[in-house]
Amino acid sequence: VRLSSFVTPLPTTWSAYGSTEQLFTQIRMTIAEQALLSEQASSLLAYWSLSSWFPDAMPLAPCLAISGSAEDGDRVLRTLSNLSRNPLRMPGINIPDLRTIHWDPPPTLLFYEPNLTKQKATFLGCSARRGYLLGRWNQYKDYYGSKAVYLGEDVPVGGKLQWSLQVNVAAMTAIGARTALPLTDSAVQTLQNQLLGYRFKNLIKVENSIFDARSLPADIRPIANALGACLVGSPKLQGELISLLAPQVEQRLMDRSSSLEGMTIE
Repeated sequence: VRLSSFVTPLPTTWSAYGSTEQLFTQIRMTIAEQALLSEQASSLLAYWSLSSWFPDAMPLAPCLAISGSAEDGDRVLRTLSNLSRNPLRMPGINIPDLRTIHWDPPPTLLFYEPNLTKQKATFLGCSARRGYLLGRWNQYKDYYGSKAVYLGEDVPVGGKLQWSLQVNVAAMTAIGARTALPLTDSAVQTLQNQLLGYRFKNLIKVENSIFDARSLPADIRPIANALGACLVGSPKLQGELISLLAPQVEQRLMDRSSSLEGMTIE
């Protein structure tokens, strides 16, 4: 079952999924096979994919910032559309177009935007939090929700998105991997039904999560908390998430030190 505006089959019912770790492993392996990525990159994308089913239960919906070649970026977005809740792939960020989308339930927006402007970057950052409105007069709207964006080959220093999980898929693409056959509609339908089952069973638990990545700095900690809250009953996966985010902390420190502001202070 799918709407004309959606490429991905929509869930028809909720299905059993096993444990949190079993579902996560299935998502990670699907991403690795379909997007031709390493375990590390596939795990980061799997954490984000699972979180796309719970933005209404969290104060923050981290934006996924993807960098790499055009081919890699397109392949990743297509893979994520099979695993996200109500996915909608869009060629670029156009606010007037967003006003025409059906937002009940909210879609997961997957943008192909290799020429991101500061204005669009601000939109992505602000819409990861509730309460930032766009519009005019009595037509203001909150575009809060899960979003992923392909940014091009490289993300320039100082061009990092606020509240974003950053994954460079080019640097992590598996060497010598063969292109996988696309998932069948039946396989996608099964995954979507299992993910819907996971949402139904754990929505309140995610909303009431007390997970806190205290070891991470202030700018990464809210992202980790949002992603970790979705890993219900799995301290192991939560711990692995913190370990995977540690390199991003080091990278952000390096970016700051080499920025204009950092060099001026030095």
